[in-house]
Amino acid sequence: MPILAFAVNVSIVALLFYYWSVNGFPKSERVLLLILTVVLILVPLANVLYTYSPLFKNFLPVLH
Repeated sequence: MPILAFAVNVSIVALLFYYWSVNGFPKSERVLLLILTVVLILVPLANVLYTYSPLFKNFLPVLH
């Protein structure tokens, strides 16, 4: 499951950089910082918590 999280994260980053290469970076540094924080930190953290926590495994069995 963590490998899947890594693959999803890398593909999201690749799509963001492709979008930014076509349309340009966001004008606001806060928007850029928010996007990169969510993509690079919160998504893998949530996936690790889901993978290794019995609470999440019992609460969200549909996602398996």
